[in-house]
Amino acid sequence: MRFKILERLTPTVGVRTEIDDIMSVPLLTQRLLGHQVLDPRWTLRRFLPYQLVIATLFVYVIYGTKIIISQPEARIDVIAEGLYTVLTALICPFKLACLMYTKETFRQLYIMLKTTLYKIIQKDLKTKEAVLKENRKVVFALLWIVALPFWSYQVVALKDYVTGNRRWMSDATDTLLPMTSPYYELGWFFHSAFFAAACCIVMVIDLWFVVLMLYFCKASEVVVKILAVDRIQPDETPLAYAERLDRSLRKFYKNHIKLVK
Repeated sequence: MRFKILERLTPTVGVRTEIDDIMSVPLLTQRLLGHQVLDPRWTLRRFLPYQLVIATLFVYVIYGTKIIISQPEARIDVIAEGLYTVLTALICPFKLACLMYTKETFRQLYIMLKTTLYKIIQKDLKTKEAVLKENRKVVFALLWIVALPFWSYQVVALKDYVTGNRRWMSDATDTLLPMTSPYYELGWFFHSAFFAAACCIVMVIDLWFVVLMLYFCKASEVVVKILAVDRIQPDETPLAYAERLDRSLRKFYKNHIKLVK
């Protein structure tokens, strides 16, 4: 039941394969943030409320950061962290716009990955197992890259909260809310939501390019192996060897054409 629900939340173009299952966490993350463009039903109009919420959240954080770093007594490390926050907040909309503008190209590339590239890879069982294993490692690494900095901020803020020392999750961003309950908790939630959204937008979009290149490179390796033809055998005639070599070259040519289309 759990996997069926996950499948319904992470539809993609084309027939569902084990690649979709491996990528289900990044797909679900994009679905929650409203930019899962591999969903055939995705349109900007349908998911516009998601984009407006994210835009509002980012403007809120940028404004709160500007207040802190523009103060004359702001420390250098706080200014550096604040500028990094602002830069990240500005990069995310640009990356989202590029993704949405090129969604048709992205969908075509993903269909090519699940069909042409994966079918070539499946011809070599060892390569297939290796590439799926590497794909899982890449997704797992992404989760850690996103989770570690996020929870490091959360643990420090939670520790201070429990001890009664209320402070912002980041010294470089003002939550623009009073430090009394429930406003403090609300500001904490908004800042945490921004942090999680920014990390996911930056990392998940980049992840897709890594995955596409991984499958393309592995498929190319399989095609190159076709040219590894054994030398003529002692009991083999020159004609038989020529026919075997010709079959390999024809097979290589057909698969090479698929790769370069």
